[in-house]
Amino acid sequence: LAYYVGGVSFKELFNALRNTDQYYQEMRVKRKNGKKRTVYKVKWPLNQYQHFIKRYILNEYEISKYATAYFEGASIKRNAEIHCGKKYILKMDLADFFGHITLDMIKTNVFNKNHFPPYICYALLKICTYKGSIVQGAATSPAISNIVMKHFDDVMGSWCDENNISFSRYS
Repeated sequence: LAYYVGGVSFKELFNALRNTDQYYQEMRVKRKNGKKRTVYKVKWPLNQYQHFIKRYILNEYEISKYATAYFEGASIKRNAEIHCGKKYILKMDLADFFGHITLDMIKTNVFNKNHFPPYICYALLKICTYKGSIVQGAATSPAISNIVMKHFDDVMGSWCDENNISFSRYS
């Protein structure tokens, strides 16, 4: 991984794996409603590793047709078009969505022993998570959320289709 990511040395990779906490800078950002949310700035070289993982690993996973965010070509407009002309719309916002996608969920659905040797799973999990979950601001978090949510999206979407209800997940 280190060899392919912008010439970063193995020493820098191992340092990043041992000390991932030092590569995250917490920031509080004001929302439109005045409340604040926590986002993280991921520092070099960890952000380089995350971009590499997103491009060459995570983008290869299949996501649900009901997921309408966090992939190339996604847009809020496309998501809204699914629901145009409907008599009723139920919109829900999950608080701290990324923070609820845990290490265990990622181990099961993304970086598991069916796809990678154990030591690679460990490295990928360390690079892509902070304090046991994915975070707002990490390059890998959006793609990981779509992969983890695939089963939910497909089950919920199928049920909605059977009941003539439009369903999408834009998160």
